[in-house]
Amino acid sequence: MSEHSSIASLLKKTEHYDKDERYMATSDLCEALKKHALLLESSSSLPGGGGSHPIIDSESELKICNAILRLLHDSSNDVQAMAVKTLRVLVTCVREDPIVTIAQRLSSLILDPTKNDLRDVYTIGLKTLIQTVPMVMGDVVSQQLAEGLMDGIRMDVGTTGSTSSLSLQKEKGVVQDIVLKCLELLTELTTRFGALSFMTRQHLVMLQVVMRQLGNESELVQKRAGQTIGCLAVVISDVLLGRLVESLWMQIEEESSMGKNIEQEETFRKWKARRIEEEGGMASASAGLTIIAGGSKSEGKRGKFKNMRALIRAMCTIAGHVGHRLGQEQIDRLVPIFLKFCRPANALAGDDLQMQEDDEDEEEKGGGSDMRDVEEGDDDIDLNDHNDEEAMKLANELKEACLSGFESFVLRRPVETQPHLHAIIEAALAYMRHDPNYTYGDEEDDAEEEEHQGGYDDDDDDHMDGDSDGNSDDEDFGADDEEDEYEDDEYDDDSDDDDDSWKVRRSAIRLLTGIVNAFTKDPSKLWTEEYAWKKNKKHCTTVAGALVKRFKERDENCRVGIIECFTTLLSNTIDAASTGEIVLRSPDAMDITSSATPQTVIDFRTKFVPIIIKGCVSQLGAKKAGSRTKSAALALLSTLSRAPGGIGGKEQIRTLFDHMKSILSGDTSTHSHTSNKSLKLDCLHCVSSIITSPNHAPQDVMSCVTEQLLTELCNALQDNWYKITSETLTVLSEIPVLLAKTNATKQEKYFVANCLYDAIEPRLAVHDADQEVKEASLTSSGSLLSILNDSLDPHKTEKLLSLILVRLNNETTRAASIKTISAIVMNGVDISAIVDDAVSELASLLRQNRRSVKQASLQCLEKIVVSSAMGPHQGIIASVLKDLSYVIVDSDLHISHLSLQVCYSMFDVGITPTAEINEHLLPAILNLSKSSVLQDKALDSLLAVLEKLVLVNAVVFQELLVALKNGLLAIPESENNVGGTRQSIANIAHCMAAITSAAPENERNIVVSDLLSSIESFGIAQSTNNESLHIQLALRVAGDIGRRLPLGSIPGVATRLQNIYMMMFGSQVEDIKNSAAYSLGRVAVCSKSEFLPKILSALEENDQKKQYLLLSALREFIHCHQKGYGGEISSSVPQILPHLFNHLADKEEGVRTMVADCLGSLACLEPAVILPHLQKIANENSMGKCPPTCATILTSMKYAIAGRCDTLMIESYMPVFLTLLSEEDLSVKNAALLMIYSAVHHNPRLVLNFMQQTISPALHEMAQLKHERVVDLGPFKQKVDYALPLRKAALSIFSTCLDKCPQVMDVKGFMPILALALSDSEDVQLHAHQILLLTSSRYPNETVAFVESFVDPLEKTMNKKMGNKKGAELERATEWVKSAVRVMVELSRVTDAMNCPSFADLVARIRKNDNFRVMLKEVDDTGVSPA
Repeated sequence: MSEHSSIASLLKKTEHYDKDERYMATSDLCEALKKHALLLESSSSLPGGGGSHPIIDSESELKICNAILRLLHDSSNDVQAMAVKTLRVLVTCVREDPIVTIAQRLSSLILDPTKNDLRDVYTIGLKTLIQTVPMVMGDVVSQQLAEGLMDGIRMDVGTTGSTSSLSLQKEKGVVQDIVLKCLELLTELTTRFGALSFMTRQHLVMLQVVMRQLGNESELVQKRAGQTIGCLAVVISDVLLGRLVESLWMQIEEESSMGKNIEQEETFRKWKARRIEEEGGMASASAGLTIIAGGSKSEGKRGKFKNMRALIRAMCTIAGHVGHRLGQEQIDRLVPIFLKFCRPANALAGDDLQMQEDDEDEEEKGGGSDMRDVEEGDDDIDLNDHNDEEAMKLANELKEACLSGFESFVLRRPVETQPHLHAIIEAALAYMRHDPNYTYGDEEDDAEEEEHQGGYDDDDDDHMDGDSDGNSDDEDFGADDEEDEYEDDEYDDDSDDDDDSWKVRRSAIRLLTGIVNAFTKDPSKLWTEEYAWKKNKKHCTTVAGALVKRFKERDENCRVGIIECFTTLLSNTIDAASTGEIVLRSPDAMDITSSATPQTVIDFRTKFVPIIIKGCVSQLGAKKAGSRTKSAALALLSTLSRAPGGIGGKEQIRTLFDHMKSILSGDTSTHSHTSNKSLKLDCLHCVSSIITSPNHAPQDVMSCVTEQLLTELCNALQDNWYKITSETLTVLSEIPVLLAKTNATKQEKYFVANCLYDAIEPRLAVHDADQEVKEASLTSSGSLLSILNDSLDPHKTEKLLSLILVRLNNETTRAASIKTISAIVMNGVDISAIVDDAVSELASLLRQNRRSVKQASLQCLEKIVVSSAMGPHQGIIASVLKDLSYVIVDSDLHISHLSLQVCYSMFDVGITPTAEINEHLLPAILNLSKSSVLQDKALDSLLAVLEKLVLVNAVVFQELLVALKNGLLAIPESENNVGGTRQSIANIAHCMAAITSAAPENERNIVVSDLLSSIESFGIAQSTNNESLHIQLALRVAGDIGRRLPLGSIPGVATRLQNIYMMMFGSQVEDIKNSAAYSLGRVAVCSKSEFLPKILSALEENDQKKQYLLLSALREFIHCHQKGYGGEISSSVPQILPHLFNHLADKEEGVRTMVADCLGSLACLEPAVILPHLQKIANENSMGKCPPTCATILTSMKYAIAGRCDTLMIESYMPVFLTLLSEEDLSVKNAALLMIYSAVHHNPRLVLNFMQQTISPALHEMAQLKHERVVDLGPFKQKVDYALPLRKAALSIFSTCLDKCPQVMDVKGFMPILALALSDSEDVQLHAHQILLLTSSRYPNETVAFVESFVDPLEKTMNKKMGNKKGAELERATEWVKSAVRVMVELSRVTDAMNCPSFADLVARIRKNDNFRVMLKEVDDTGVSPA
């Protein structure tokens, strides 16, 4: 009752006369509604919907809704704003009826022409409702609002019902306001609910209503209508989208053809008049008189182009929203239309007028055509009349819209745009310099330079060795004469405020940026292919050349865009050069010889670098250049540092460092820039890039740093912004590394070292600094001590070390301190002053839970141990061993590996405290040795430690051997732990073999003799499990010793072992037989002559069961050689091959698999011998002659690829093996797919060249292949699909290609197959779900295009009946359903996916279904994207 009373009290206070009381009451009401919403959410998330009762009943809901509607009329703006905020919460926690009431009321108030003052408030309220109402109510809300909003859009003057006292002008304003608000709300409604069922039925009507507003006399209404059409284009069907584009196209054609001949005459007349005026130096006012004289014509044309602009803008908006849905035919029709309104010939710079006059004079002298011919066919050239500001504004907006449309096409439909790309680039380059109201004064010089150079022909390599005056690369780019091109008045806003030509240039620059991004993989054309970019088409340039010439752009937004665009182009080019696709010609390699593969050679150093440096220097030195421009120039220089040759030689670096010094110092005496912190940070990034670049001569860079920047860098540490301080410290840490690469004198090193010390030490000593500063100070001090320690006084070294030790004791800087100490020790610095404390602290850190700290501490400890500076006391060593033993556990094998490495290093340098080893270390080692999870590096480290303990006599060999053997008794005996027991025995055997091989020879012989005697005594009639384990252990120990030592050389051992193995092959225990085969293969490694012939001869004499075991032994023999044991195997290959070839078509699949494994391993060892044999056998048995043989050959190739067989050798044989994909036998097809999967996973290069022509078509075919047969099982029949493994393999290959080689995959073409996989068997579905999760994040456009085809299979999976499933079966089925739900949720988050009506309807139904509530919450909470 108290809660309901509180709500009633708040509602009453909302009617209070005091606005503050009303505000507070509304605020409290908002909080109460939030609490109500949380209770509803918590109760709905519980099974069965139980939980706390909501605090607001249905009656109170209605009262609250009425109160909120009333408060929207409040006289106080603050109360209105709070009411809107409350409305946002209200619509999420009340029933449907109140929401409908609010929507209806707000809609009617917006349409009321008498509510002008509050219409904005009502619009905000209704927009809030649309944005926050639950999706399940979308249809109901849309049904209530759509018709009313369309009525408001249809509203016209005379239909408002206004009284006669309203003037016509005022009524027009009211109608326009209502139309704008309705268009805005319809856009919101379409964006949120446009794909739901009711809105889908209204799409055509809404398009018809909104399209009419493109002809509205109000420009603002036209723009808003275009935006609404763009949102509608996202959700309408493909058919309706096609009709929409066709309609706009026809109207554009109709508009563009009106009055064409009249305009051409008028165009020439006005152009001639303007030319006369400009020759006389007259002001532009007289031109306005000329336009007024043509009054009616000008207005008619202006209206025509106004409508044209609206149509073009709407088309561009559609292209931007749904460019990926437009086909080739539509783009082929749209691009020429757009080009009509942004022809390169119509782009005009202030310098072009004089150039045009000169060109015309030349044409008149030569009897050429007049201006009429030049302008023939231009539909809008009259809008370039610079004396008609409104006409220019209309033309500029039209050009801006067209260029934006091109940008959308280039980015979203690159393939379809390719035929038009040349014309688009020409338009972009032309309008990048479209600046009719400003004269740069150097265009004519540029033109002469281009003509003299012949563009950027490769034949003129020496012309641009410097600048246009012939200066060399070592020119002083800071000279005053070079900055004349960038005078300060270029940065003044001295043009008219109404000049909006910069917007056209900005759109052109954005288009060029899109083009650069489209050529990311191969940007060579942008450097080499020339385009006309001026009215006179004899002036041609490349994209790169045009960009660097426009660094002088006067508008900062455009200037920054140009520099950033070129920076992106340069970065892409450097990346392409690193892969060998492009060659950037460097100063020391000017003559490039032809290579095997065609490469594009760019004369980068000669033709581009001087201009780039000159432009950047001028921007950095310009007094009135903005900080954004300078930051962009610094970013370009950072990127240039990555290119061959970097930014140049010593003079270029010196000039740049002069400007950087000014930025770092904040000196405003010579430059007008302030000490902008972001600019200073960018400057530090640039300095770091130059210092660390390998493309500069270290001596040149270091001398410039020492003379110009070192002092300023040290002073920059006094800045109070932590980012600048940390970045400065990072730069300072790179200076010692650079100095080490030079031939610096002792005095120079001393000077640099002490400067760095004086700057770094105070920062290292500060305790309350930012974390980044602390870490950077540790890094810089580590670099200083590591490289320049000899140049520092001893007390300074001790001071830094003591400060580092203090940081080691601090939890926040512990990790960075450990890295610093590691770096110092690695460089041989004496840390004896802190070694005891450091080692003790590092050892104590091993007891912490943070794994990263443990790992870093262990790595640091090992470096300290192996360092010559190590000299801690024995008591500390004992403590370290004790702490190390605690982390040698099988729960974290990597930490165990690192701990064992530290132990090994201790023993290796002679630190062997016997008491501590036996008390602490040995028990941990023995416990680890019998672990079933011990493997890889941890096992190798354990074996190394055990060997070292025996070699240094730290333990008694026999005692250690017995202790290891007794570990067998501690292995748990369980039927469920068979695999673990087998692995534990194997690990103990490895340990026993390792210490035996390290023992003296007499001890080894005794161990071998005891092993053989124990095996022979047991025989094959094992009566207990314990005896079986001992036999397995003895066999494995014998084999591991034989892999290390030649047991065949011991008299009598070879014969006894051969008899033992053959006897054990007849055992009834499978593990004993496998152990015998393992041991036989390993013993043969170092005793080939004694055991290999016996294996091969027995292979042909015994039955199939023993053949498998003998092949297993042979495989172990080959694998050991593959790992580098046993020396060369080439002499044994001719003996082995015939026996393997005899079993290629064996009837037992296990035997064939073993043969394939052996052949694959041999191919890794002897590819020149094995691969030709495999190719020959494949050719002989293809075409259905012997499918098992072909399958075995393909499987062997799979093993060879996985074993890292020589790529160049195996690549030439791949075409033969890939032809087996066309075999009819399903087993051969499956083996071929598995081979391809292995190649894609381990070495994608092997299949890249065959993917498009051979592999992809086969994948498409086999991913859909079905081969079903009904098998009679007696009481019932079962349908078996023998092609299921092929479909699984095909999907696996596709999934792996997305990670390993996405550039060769046709994602769009595979989407229909993926849709079919969603209806396949459970395993295939789950795999398809994972692929969809991957593609939805990496390829959203391709995924969205086929989202409708995913609806039915996903819905069937989610609605799968569980039946009577229980236990694990039920859990598996639930995970299957959850996987489908996860895919649905992830797809719903992809842009434009919810615009598919059927998919949006599925999402709404699933989210409304209570059966999926808990599952959806789990998926939403955990996240689903795998990328």
